[in-house]
Amino acid sequence: CGRGTVRKMRRGLVFLSPDTYYLKTHRMFHPKKFFKSFAYAGRGIREVWIEEQSFRVLFFAFFFVILAAVLLRARLLEILLIAVFSFGLLVLECLNSAMERLVDMVKPGMDAYVKSVKDIMAGAVLLASLGVFLAVLIILWPYAFVLR
Repeated sequence: CGRGTVRKMRRGLVFLSPDTYYLKTHRMFHPKKFFKSFAYAGRGIREVWIEEQSFRVLFFAFFFVILAAVLLRARLLEILLIAVFSFGLLVLECLNSAMERLVDMVKPGMDAYVKSVKDIMAGAVLLASLGVFLAVLIILWPYAFVLR
């Protein structure tokens, strides 16, 4: 096989030249797999919604804060900033839930390490919550308490 020619090799590798090759993919975009991934993500969000009370509390707090920002006539950029912070907090809560499940799976029972990992993740969510609360307070304070 000469230089510049392409030939298939085992395990899906494609040989381009004596020193280059790449992993062959059959199709770039699989619509069925793409939409299936949305179904999996939806299932995960649904599970966190059902199982985690803190996720539901954060979600409703996020909803009411956005509603308050709109009613107080905050600027669009500020509302978007609050939304980004809030979604980040929801994502962190999902990661916390996933980490708790993973730790429970690896080491069932309340071992000292399991407790430590769960406490650290809960602390991370608490710190992020306080940061978002402070940011929302700073953003909305002028609209809520300053006379116009």
